[in-house]
Amino acid sequence: MIRFDPQASIRPTSDAKAFLDYLKERQIFQRAVDGYAFAAALALAQDLKPTTESLKHRSDLVNVSALDEDVRLALAASLQNKADALPFELAESSSLLNAFVYFAESGCEALESRWKDMSRSQMMNDLSKILTSN
Repeated sequence: MIRFDPQASIRPTSDAKAFLDYLKERQIFQRAVDGYAFAAALALAQDLKPTTESLKHRSDLVNVSALDEDVRLALAASLQNKADALPFELAESSSLLNAFVYFAESGCEALESRWKDMSRSQMMNDLSKILTSN
């Protein structure tokens, strides 16, 4: 199994970063990286297609090591399970990180659309529903 390089940098797009900052400000997630990992997991669980948008204009968020090892392993396994949905081959740690970003970006887009006009309490209730379904 391919694993994430813990020293690699997670680099969301500027749009995703703005959304993650919004979620952090609203106290939906304590850390932006947790929101990004959740978005990736949501996209994987709901069979969302990985984004086809350009991943230009990205900035460093944190190193992969900021995610718990259990989260990294679960994401790595899920991403490798969905490898056929990607426009590239998963062959090494850097391609795994790119796959994570592609799915996380799709998840961010889905959450932003879903939570567009919701209050914080509505978002938290919806998050609870998402976590308890499946």
